[in-house]
Amino acid sequence: PPPFLGQPPDMASLPVEMLPVFRHFFCLGVLPSAEPTLITGNPASAGVARGTARVIHTLAEAERLQPGDVLVCPTTAPPWTPLFAIASVVNHN
Repeated sequence: PPPFLGQPPDMASLPVEMLPVFRHFFCLGVLPSAEPTLITGNPASAGVARGTARVIHTLAEAERLQPGDVLVCPTTAPPWTPLFAIASVVNHN
């Protein structure tokens, strides 16, 4: 489902304590990278990873993922878990 019905809240009007929550869960306030070869996202853990960005829309495409690839997908669920061991990074777009 969409994160909001109607307009998203104005980030400037939110309490400062809420900003990390909205950035992490709704990608609000996260600016796209100015570098055309750099993809930024919301990390689940610390660190930096590099690899080929592999867009996987459904599990039917999972065989395309190669060890060390950056997994780019709309969302994940428990059946996607085996792919995490193959990918260097998982980026929900």
